[in-house]
Amino acid sequence: MSKSATVRARVEPEVKEQAEAYLHELGFSPSEAINIYYRAIIRERGMPIRLTLPNAETQDAIRKLEAGEDVRRFDSVSDLMRWADDDESEAED
Repeated sequence: MSKSATVRARVEPEVKEQAEAYLHELGFSPSEAINIYYRAIIRERGMPIRLTLPNAETQDAIRKLEAGEDVRRFDSVSDLMRWADDDESEAED
């Protein structure tokens, strides 16, 4: 489908700047974000939920994972479950 329609909106310059900074972090252009938003409105038949960046705790967990910190590897699901059961029983003590 051809993208030939134009959407014009007036927003405060600071709002535009801040929103576009978040869109850049998420990897979207303003046009892509508007297309996604419009499609979500159609799909939801109303206002859709928001996309957000991870909070500080989640960002820290992602950073640690990418750095290989606090990573546990298991040979099987059984080993994982055994570790999880042991970890829960230690928390109860």
